[in-house]
Amino acid sequence: MKKAMTLVEVLVALTIFLLIFTLTLSIYASISIISKRQKQYTYFESICLDIDKYYDSYDKQWDIYYYNHNAEFGTVIYYSSSYQVSQNSDARYELEYKYDIDDHLVVSIKDIVNDNYVIKDLNYGVSKAR
Repeated sequence: MKKAMTLVEVLVALTIFLLIFTLTLSIYASISIISKRQKQYTYFESICLDIDKYYDSYDKQWDIYYYNHNAEFGTVIYYSSSYQVSQNSDARYELEYKYDIDDHLVVSIKDIVNDNYVIKDLNYGVSKAR
């Protein structure tokens, strides 16, 4: 005599399968997002290291090395998804630098598409020139 599975056993097995599937899918999605953000951060970290190097080597006169800035609003440079400087229309990222009220050079990098900051308000210290 063959014994068939009861409805309760099938539902329990299905529930366990769906829980494991959902957990696996959410872990995969989280790892994908973390990996993407890490790639963005690593690239822009190198830009920030360049900013730091030039900021120090030009006696903290950032304006000499880079574009002129507007002290009240800051300056924005746009990057495409391939991390190349681009026009505003095809930009994926924006790098903004400005001087705060205490005369510190502050840099932020925003992912425009996902509307989140890769690097927010990275402070380089007081400008001697200002």
